[in-house]
Order: sequence, then structure tokens, then C-alpha cells
Amino acid sequence: MNANLNLLGGGRSQNSSFDYPREVIESNRPNADYGYCQNFGAPGCLRNQQSFGGVGYQGGGMLHSLQGNDSCNDIVMRANTQEGSQFLQEMLVSRNQEIINNLLDGVIDSLSKLMISKHGYYFFGKLVESVNYHQLRQIVVNIVTLHPPGESLTRLSSNLHGSKSLQKLIKVLVEKPPLISEVISALSGEFLKLMKYRTGSLVIIKCLEVANAQSELLYDAAINNFRELAKDEEGCISLNKFITSSRGSGREQLLHAIAESSLYLSQDPSGNYVLQHVLGLDDPQVTNIICLRLKGHYAHLSSQKGGSYVVEKCLNSVGMNYVIEDFLSYNRLCQLARDQYGNYVIQAALKATKRVNSLYHERLLMILQGNMATLQSGYGRNVYSLIVKGVPLD
Repeated sequence: MNANLNLLGGGRSQNSSFDYPREVIESNRPNADYGYCQNFGAPGCLRNQQSFGGVGYQGGGMLHSLQGNDSCNDIVMRANTQEGSQFLQEMLVSRNQEIINNLLDGVIDSLSKLMISKHGYYFFGKLVESVNYHQLRQIVVNIVTLHPPGESLTRLSSNLHGSKSLQKLIKVLVEKPPLISEVISALSGEFLKLMKYRTGSLVIIKCLEVANAQSELLYDAAINNFRELAKDEEGCISLNKFITSSRGSGREQLLHAIAESSLYLSQDPSGNYVLQHVLGLDDPQVTNIICLRLKGHYAHLSSQKGGSYVVEKCLNSVGMNYVIEDFLSYNRLCQLARDQYGNYVIQAALKATKRVNSLYHERLLMILQGNMATLQSGYGRNVYSLIVKGVPLD
């Protein structure tokens, strides 16, 4: 950079929303005489007027000059320190376009370093708030084209600060549809990897929250990858969050796709959690599809740890009759009532049918009461006790 960065004038500007919390500033002060005061934006925060890395604080103003070939690295190095990040944020607050231009030029090829830095990501957040549309596009292109080589959105998102940086960028782009569409397009290409990281999934969710209208590619990726995500311990958690944040036609298509795969998901150690989550949304149409797809398999599912929870969800839904009809036609119902997991399902079936005053309740009781002696041992004692005490309405 050949141009100087000059910031001359009066008191400090107020903090931005991206500034450090008070406790962070206080806990990281080098000493009692040289550090940030509680309100960084107040005049005289630097109690000692010694220079900071060549930055002179003189009276009520500041003069900062960065020149030569080493200035770019210098800006990046400063932004990655607490004091430097705070100072550079203050420079951006001035809204001086020459300062903004030079700071952006100094870091544009090292954005990923800033984004994953404990202190640099605060400066990055303030930078994307300060630049104009053309410069913001430059930043977006730099990030989505994975510059420098070896970087990727997955690597950035798997880092706590990198994830926060991307979320901040997405929030800034919310009123700039062409730019946020570019980011979403890039994210959709790494959707599966991102969703298997908790911090990565937060970036995806942020897109749904602030730019749902531009998120069609993310919904497509979710529909194409929900099975693999559901099988992954971290992926199933992320998928459930994605479902919760989804809206519109994309949500409807995703829920129907999941419903059509009910049998597969219900028998998977992680996938059953996704199915339980969808059933918990109380969408009558989707729930009916799920319960219909599971018909003929309820007895088998009831003897599985995860599957038994799914069956209980179905019993407490509009699809209850599908479950009860399966049980009534099952010739080993008492054996299921003695099962480690099945006994809980049978108890739930008795309670659900009584709660809605279903004729199925008496039919279930008749079958079970005819085998009370068998139920008095093992896990069957739970069902036996429920019947003897009387099935409650709750």
C-alpha cells in the first residue's frame, strides 16, 4: 500500500456490537497501567500514552501510518492481537473510506487467518460491516473460492471463531440477495461435511434463519443427504436443528422425504431420534405417512431401544390406530409385554387407548388379563401392576 492511513481527531467512537465483552478485556489486561478501560469507546482509555507498535497516541487524536511491502502482514499481525484488533476496529468506526480501502487491501489475502483468530474475528466482523457493496463482494468471492489454497468452508466452519465469522458475514449479507446466494451455493457444496460439525451446522442454520428465501440449495442438499446425516451421532442433532429452523415448501418436502424413510430411520440408533423429532412436530399429514409406513413392524420395533420410543410417539399421535391394530393381530403380545423395552410400549398403549376412550382399550385388556400369571415375572410385572392398579387417564 502506498497510501497512508491517517486517523486524526477527537474522542473515541462508541463500541460496535462486535467489540470485546468487558470481562474479556479486564481479564487480559497486560498490567494495571496499560490496558483498556471498562468502556473502550470512552476518551482516554489508554491511560498510558506510550506508542503501540508504532502507533502514536498524541493528545485527543491518533496518527497511524502503514507503508511499504510489509504493511499487509503488519495489519494481519495486529488484528490477531487483542490490542491491535481493538485499535483497528476503532479505525473502521471512522468510516473513512481511504482507511477502509487500505485495511481491506492489507487483509484480503489473509481473511481465513483473521476469521479463525481469537481476536482477528472481531476485526473481521467490523470490517464486513464497514465496507461497501463492491468490497463486500470481493470478500465473498475470496471466501467462497477457497483462497488461499488449502482453505475450505468446512475448515473455517469447524473452527469456533471461523463459524462465528461466517455467521456474521451471512447476517450482513441478508439484504444483499446476490451475495448471500453465492455464499449459500458454496455452503451447499459442503453441506454434508458442515452438518457433521456442530459449529459448521450453525452456519447452515444461520442461513435458514436470515435468508430462507435464498436457501433452496440447502433444502435440496438436506433432502439428498438426510439419511447419512441421520445415521451420524452429530449429524442427527444438526439435522433436527435444521428441521426446526426450516420453513415453507423446503420444509414440507424435507419432512415428506423423511416420512417416506420411516422404517429405515426407526431402526437406526441415531436415525430414530430424527423420526421422533418429526413426530413431535404434530404435523397430521406427515405423522399419518410415518405411522402408515411403519404398519406391520410395530411389534418388532417395540422390542428395540430406539424403536420403542418411536412406537410410543406413534401411539400418542393421530396414527394410534395403526399401532393398536398391529398389536391386536400379534399372537405374542404377552411376550412383548414382558420384553425389556416392549413393556413400556404396552403400558403406553393401554394409557393412550383409555385416554381417547377407544374401543381398542378393552380388547387389549382382555388379551393381557388372560395371561396375568405370565406377566407376574420379569419386565411383565410393570404391565401387571398397571392393570391391577387401574390404567390412569394421564
